[in-house]
Amino acid sequence: PTFTPAITGICNIIGHPGVFVRWKIPDNADMKNVDGYIVAFRKTVPSTAEYHRCVIHDNSMTSHYKEGLQFGMTYQVKVAAYNSLGCGQFTLPKLFVFHGKDASKRRKLNRKLKFKTKIS
Repeated sequence: PTFTPAITGICNIIGHPGVFVRWKIPDNADMKNVDGYIVAFRKTVPSTAEYHRCVIHDNSMTSHYKEGLQFGMTYQVKVAAYNSLGCGQFTLPKLFVFHGKDASKRRKLNRKLKFKTKIS
């Protein structure tokens, strides 16, 4: 693809284990050659952290919900369009601090809440 999407919003929803990322495409973009999008996330610490890519297989989607983030951690996110020939140029990375529900704490809590029922 010859265009770069523009990230228009990153939305933390308090009490939820993820964020919504929204983007738009240029008005003059040729969508016939676009198969979908790649949304890439990474922690900013350590600075060598790798991006985790989420592939969106629908070129009409312009948002993505990402779970599994760590509360209070700063992340970078970037978006690019892709097709069968490869990936277009990524947006400049946008920073955000995750303020939703911590997924690791939720897993620990779920383990504590398992009950054993004894039938006599």
